[in-house]
Amino acid sequence: MHQKGAEVMRDFGKKGRGRVRNSLAGGIGIGIAVCILVSIMLCGIGAMLMDKQIFKQAWGDGITMAAHLLAALTGALVAVKIAGKRRMIVCASTGIGFFLTLMAASAAVYGGHYQGALRGLGVILGASVFSGLVGAGTGKKKGKHYKFS
Repeated sequence: MHQKGAEVMRDFGKKGRGRVRNSLAGGIGIGIAVCILVSIMLCGIGAMLMDKQIFKQAWGDGITMAAHLLAALTGALVAVKIAGKRRMIVCASTGIGFFLTLMAASAAVYGGHYQGALRGLGVILGASVFSGLVGAGTGKKKGKHYKFS
């Protein structure tokens, strides 16, 4: 085998291995995982406070929506920070993925009874797109910076 072929075979499969940084799919996947973890944590805190009767039982839907809003914001910002590019696509994809995960969990637990699904989609997608608009500071600004004094 000649020299160039040996280099190709030696380097085969090394490109991109173990790297999630600057990857759209990796950023979206980690963002969805962060959404799920934050949502579970906040809903658990809300359930604990309702159990101790600090919050009323009637506030359960509002607490759940607030938890999903904060989870979608946090997950989308983490996804943008990891992906580093295409802010709106990453944020919207993270929100849609989080919503689909919630719908799958609802189908598994409640047998396909999707009460308030459109409201949840609006809250989650709205929070994700808002975090895409606000942005997470995807890196250094390009171009010259002038100091005016």
